[in-house]
Formats: sequence, C-alpha cells, structure tokens
Amino acid sequence: MYTMYEDLHGYTVHSAWLRFKLVVSDAHSMNYKSITFITGQGKIMRDFPEWANVNPLIQSYTSPPHNPGQFVVKLKKKG
Repeated sequence: MYTMYEDLHGYTVHSAWLRFKLVVSDAHSMNYKSITFITGQGKIMRDFPEWANVNPLIQSYTSPPHNPGQFVVKLKKKG
C-alpha cells in the first residue's frame, strides 16, 4: 500500500488528535508508506506539527507551500 488520505475538517481539536493517532497506527500496521492529512487552516493545522513530531511511527512530514492546510506524513517502516 502507498498513500492513505484523511480529512480532519469538522473535528474538534481533541477529536482530530485522537483520529490522527488512530489513522497513523492503522496505516502503519497495514504497511502504508504515507498519509495525506487535510486539516484546514485553523487550530488543527497549527497543532499538527507537534502531533507529528512526537509520534514514534512518523519518519517525517511536509506541508506544500501552496496548501498549508495539508500535510503529507511519511511513516517509518515496520520492524
């Protein structure tokens, strides 16, 4: 598997964080290489880098300059 997509619009910040952790864990266990998260440009977008930086399953993340409310997360390999 390659890329999973997840839209966090409409979630509260706490619910988005819980969903983020679940999606990362599920994607990692299913051998996805990356996840594209859509956050919008509010509080979730501002908190997202901290979530990604502390998650042990995430290798790196980027946000395209033309769309700051989108993050592409690269997952670590299993094992």
